[in-house]
Amino acid sequence: MRAKMLDLMRTMANGIVADEAMAAELAAAATRMEAAGCATETATLHFLARRHRIKALKLQGSLAALREEYVSRFHDAGEGP
Repeated sequence: MRAKMLDLMRTMANGIVADEAMAAELAAAATRMEAAGCATETATLHFLARRHRIKALKLQGSLAALREEYVSRFHDAGEGP
């Protein structure tokens, strides 16, 4: 169980990094589209960037909860985090 929880936490952390990177890329593309005068594309890219930021925030919350669960299960057992 401990190894599975650690693997899940690593996967979640990697997902956070990926979503934040995608959000940054999409926001940069939106800036370029805005400068080119492409309003529809700009709005779409901003929308997608926000979705990735929200997903990253949700994953951060889930990861924090899982860390708390991990600590309560294994730190109290003397195994440490």
